[in-house]
Amino acid sequence: MEYIGDTGRYIGIDPLSERIAIANAKNTHSNADFKNGVAEQLDFVPSASIDVVYLNWVFHWIADKNSVLQELERILKPGGKIGITVPCKELHGIIGLTSIADRVLKREPYHQFVRTESSTQKQYNLTMTEWTFLFIEQALKIEEIHLQVGQRTFQRSHEITEFMAASFFGNYLNHVPESMRKQAICDIEAEYEKYRTDFGLQFDYYLLYAVLSKSVS
Repeated sequence: MEYIGDTGRYIGIDPLSERIAIANAKNTHSNADFKNGVAEQLDFVPSASIDVVYLNWVFHWIADKNSVLQELERILKPGGKIGITVPCKELHGIIGLTSIADRVLKREPYHQFVRTESSTQKQYNLTMTEWTFLFIEQALKIEEIHLQVGQRTFQRSHEITEFMAASFFGNYLNHVPESMRKQAICDIEAEYEKYRTDFGLQFDYYLLYAVLSKSVS
């Protein structure tokens, strides 16, 4: 909020009512508004009225990405910008928390019943090249695009499960049969413990960072 000051306006949207309730409960700014919504349909936002749109670690969940970009272009002012952070599909299988869970689910007794590629997070994700093509196809100017490295630290393995459950919009391990899910969580948490250091459980992650802009003409 420090970037927009007292005269700007901030709108936050999320499809989950629970998240909006939390945001509104914590909101102390009269010029910030949090409401339920989806990026594909922003009818409550006038055309050419927004300076900046930011999608933080969410775009990869959405199936119809073209509709989202078209809607964002509609609401942006000429020269307005879109900031996007997303994971890249080609890195999921080799690094990070998701890759650790996948390795567990490819073992007995899970591999006969679980297809790791059916994870909700993976179904609609794209590679870095595919993300780039998507942006170009929508006639958006790519101001900046690159990979960034981050690190998350946890003290207990169950904290990772809680983090993943919150990040997956209630879909964490939904590709695992319900009868096996509790044991799968225990086995995955045990696998996380193999990565413990003196500082806790530390994991690197890689994200695509992109800044796009709308034409001024």
